[in-house]
Amino acid sequence: MTTSPSRLEIAARIHVLLVRELCQGIDVEQMVHDERYARDVLLVCAAFKGSELAALAQQYRHTVPMPPAPPAGHAARPTDWSRNTSGFGVSRPMESLDQAPEGPAPVIPRRKTDAPEPAEASLARRLLSRWLPR
Repeated sequence: MTTSPSRLEIAARIHVLLVRELCQGIDVEQMVHDERYARDVLLVCAAFKGSELAALAQQYRHTVPMPPAPPAGHAARPTDWSRNTSGFGVSRPMESLDQAPEGPAPVIPRRKTDAPEPAEASLARRLLSRWLPR
């Protein structure tokens, strides 16, 4: 039984032939994972009519694409509630975030200064105190 070459194998062969023909290679991994890059490389290969490059370009188009790689920095999430996160992750489900935290909130002592506080800073502190937990 013969197996057809994968996209990675075809891309590697295209790289070798382009280095030989044009003295310029390609990024094989990017070709496999980036459709726009692959399209551009295949257009260059198709320009070499009657050569192995044109045949490889045609063969590459007929292979089954590889599954897309997960975005960098995102790990697989074990539960349904954690799928739509920004990549930083959530420590607990959203339902539990609405509940009040256990125990009293930590008190952050203010810095004591001798100079009076400017009016802008006083206003900013009052506005921020409405948002910050007590």
